[in-house]
Amino acid sequence: MEIIGFGKIRVLNVALLAVCVFLAVWLGAIWLKPVPDFDDISIEKKAVSKKEPVKVSQVSYDVIVEKDLFKESRRKFIPKPAPPPVKPAPPPEPPPPPKRPPPGLVLIGTILMDDERKAIIEHGGKRNYYAVGDIIEEFVINEIGPGQVLLDRDGEPLRIVPAN
Repeated sequence: MEIIGFGKIRVLNVALLAVCVFLAVWLGAIWLKPVPDFDDISIEKKAVSKKEPVKVSQVSYDVIVEKDLFKESRRKFIPKPAPPPVKPAPPPEPPPPPKRPPPGLVLIGTILMDDERKAIIEHGGKRNYYAVGDIIEEFVINEIGPGQVLLDRDGEPLRIVPAN
């Protein structure tokens, strides 16, 4: 009784065996091939094979005589010291930002009672109460007096009074 496909497997095995034998013979031939001797190849043999003698002129040797490595006058090479590093100039300070014009502040009135001082100031269409030390657009309120408010922005004073 024969198994189905057993003949196909046998053919495949025989084909694989034939490939293995071929590769073994091929590798054996490479392995046993003599190695070329590279020591025999030299410049003289190449020149002889061209049948052209190599000619060297006297000028080629004159350079060797002129720049003799073993002259007494030759000294050890000492490189020049590197120049001190140049410090780049500090970048110029940027100009101060342009000061904005005073804000459109309108003093509506002041409230002065004992120690409490308040100012009613209209700014941007809105009315608010402000006290000393409050900030309106970079301006600090320094003093609130009767009918006036003194503000300061980086040493730039501003005095506002009620609009009549």
